[in-house]
Amino acid sequence: MKKLAFIIGYGGAAFPLAAKAAGEERKTLGLECVASTDATAPQYRQFIASADAIFYSHQLPDDVIEAIKAAKERGAMVISASDAYFDLASARPQLVLEARRYFATDGEDSFRALARLLAKAVGLNVDVPPLREIPRMGIYRPRLGTFTSLEEYLKVYNVWNREGVAGVLFHRTYWLYGNTAHINALVEALEAENLAVVPVFTYGSRDESIGAPSAEDAIREFFFYRGERVVDAVVNLLFLLDRGRWHRRADRFKIAETGVVEESERPNNNADNFILLSRSGPKIRRALTT
Repeated sequence: MKKLAFIIGYGGAAFPLAAKAAGEERKTLGLECVASTDATAPQYRQFIASADAIFYSHQLPDDVIEAIKAAKERGAMVISASDAYFDLASARPQLVLEARRYFATDGEDSFRALARLLAKAVGLNVDVPPLREIPRMGIYRPRLGTFTSLEEYLKVYNVWNREGVAGVLFHRTYWLYGNTAHINALVEALEAENLAVVPVFTYGSRDESIGAPSAEDAIREFFFYRGERVVDAVVNLLFLLDRGRWHRRADRFKIAETGVVEESERPNNNADNFILLSRSGPKIRRALTT
């Protein structure tokens, strides 16, 4: 019986869906399948070492790395969802790209398809459903739903009759898995200060291989309307604000009381790099700091 192992790291937000999909596909396809987080993976070391295919993301404990190396030496197919421990990977590039696209799309259907993709790769005769696109970035507004364009959002939400407009940037995974209680509370708090809110979910950094946009893409798409800036200030809940693989620049986005958008004068490989400057007034500053 074929064995598949999934190790979901980086906080394990996707783990519940991955575990559910793995459990159901195990019954459907007749294989052994284990899903774990990076924290719980050590208890499955023996299974991982004997697996036929391993899919992992982000950080891994040392003993799990050794188990993956043992599986790789046996000829197991190993796929990394990110550049972390890429040297452990052994699958052909096209399969890696397909697997990463399913993983990046997220959702229960995508995890189910990912399990089937790996099952097929290790020799099982199974059908793999096509990738079902889910918004990579968009506006999430409590009680109003999800919007993929600012224009559509402005048709149902008036931002012009408030004392200011606050943009919010947060990770797509919160929206995707319904972990939005803190976003809902933030929106309510800002609106209580008579501020309009544009809450935007996105990725922190761009990955063109899987179609993941960057925070800069989201800012350009949702915080500007017909060439004019809509927001007066931005609440950033993202861990990263750039698209570079290993470059983190604290000055990429700055808030100031000017009201213009300027291109960064600092040389950078990212042609889209810019500094966001806002005209935030006392009302907004008080709301963002209390």
